Amino acid sequence: MNKKPETASKKQPWGPFFKQVLGPNVPWAWYIINLVIQMAMSNLFLGMYELSGRIMAGEIFNNELLFQYIGMNVLSLVFSLVIGYSGSLANYWTERKIQNRIWHKMVRMPMRDYDKEEPSTLLSRVINDIGNVTYTMSYIFTVITTAYSLFLMLGTIYQMNSFITLALLCVLPYIFAVMVIPGRFLYKAQAAVQQKMANLSGYIAERLSSITLVKSSANEEGDLAIGYEAAEEYYKAYIKYHLIDGATQPFSYGTEGIVGAIVLISGSILVQQGKLDMAGLMTMFAMPA
Repeated sequence: MNKKPETASKKQPWGPFFKQVLGPNVPWAWYIINLVIQMAMSNLFLGMYELSGRIMAGEIFNNELLFQYIGMNVLSLVFSLVIGYSGSLANYWTERKIQNRIWHKMVRMPMRDYDKEEPSTLLSRVINDIGNVTYTMSYIFTVITTAYSLFLMLGTIYQMNSFITLALLCVLPYIFAVMVIPGRFLYKAQAAVQQKMANLSGYIAERLSSITLVKSSANEEGDLAIGYEAAEEYYKAYIKYHLIDGATQPFSYGTEGIVGAIVLISGSILVQQGKLDMAGLMTMFAMPA
């Protein structure tokens, strides 16, 4: 009975995973609708940045401008509500369909597949890990929207001044490096968290299903010790993940500071030279890094 939960470290191919996830389990219509609305919202935000730039430049008493800005804010709230509702609905639908499909596969797969890894950890695969799949699906569409917004903003800035656009393009390699390198460490840390969670939930489920045998063997203390050890390993993996996540935050905020500094310094010089007006500078500064 005193068997410590094992940790499966063998790498698995990605093909079967994508076949499971990207099949009929995903409500693509909802995700595409959500993506279209997010892109429309990006265009709306771009218009809001331009209006806020004009307001900060001194057109604060222009009633037509203010009402237009308020209307755009209200419309952005409506878009946010629709995006949140459709995104949550799509994620819940995807999670339920994938859970049903994986459970169907697990019940019918041969015993030789169970012999390759610890069966008790499969409980977490059906219950907990599915949430990470739906999170990944949402994150993929968020990345697409972010890339669209980035090119949209760079195009707007280029129309205002090409020099600042070229200066910002020089920062793109650093931004991609900040995204990719820490992301790899975060992926590994998240995988460790999922494995430790699988070990813990599997161990608890196994002991609860055989609680009569545990008590009849008078080995409660031994099982408690192993359970505490599994919980502590999960805790350590979770702390490690957040330590890595916290270590990446300065790089993200540093990127915002670099972009803001480039816009302010270059824009101030161009304003003094008469090559850029104050409204254009405020518009570019209002755009998120």
